[in-house]
Amino acid sequence: MLVLVGCAAMPDPDHASGASARHDDEQELRAALAQWIDGWSPGTDTWTGEQLRPLYAAGPRAIRVFDNVEGDVVDLRSFAAYQAEWTAMMAPMRDWEIALVEPAEVRVAGDMAYATFIFEGGEDPSHGDAVRIRQYGTLVWERQGSDWVITHEHLTAGTVR
Repeated sequence: MLVLVGCAAMPDPDHASGASARHDDEQELRAALAQWIDGWSPGTDTWTGEQLRPLYAAGPRAIRVFDNVEGDVVDLRSFAAYQAEWTAMMAPMRDWEIALVEPAEVRVAGDMAYATFIFEGGEDPSHGDAVRIRQYGTLVWERQGSDWVITHEHLTAGTVR
């Protein structure tokens, strides 16, 4: 299918060769992002991170995560380091849930993809001193074999306005 742009006919990217595969990849990545949100929403359970493990590339130096932890930027290079850092941070949290503010932007280019999104939530607001957050996140995915895995994660250090 062609789309007229001015006087020139340009291929329609939604009907170009590979558009269906990109659509399938995007749907798979959106499902994985939903799993990431669920993994960060333990509710009344203790956060362990185990639900997130299959989403990340495996092995030492397989991932790169930048985040702000109590005012310090951390640089984590494996899922084990990620899990250890966040298990300690999440231990005191009560009734923790997060959700996307709006649909994520997902882009696929060959065997690489990214998702950018804003999420908010935190502890149940019924706790008078509840920790609440609103952050911007970016996940970079790489296709390894037949799976998409996270190789890079970056969350903003503060509240998104």
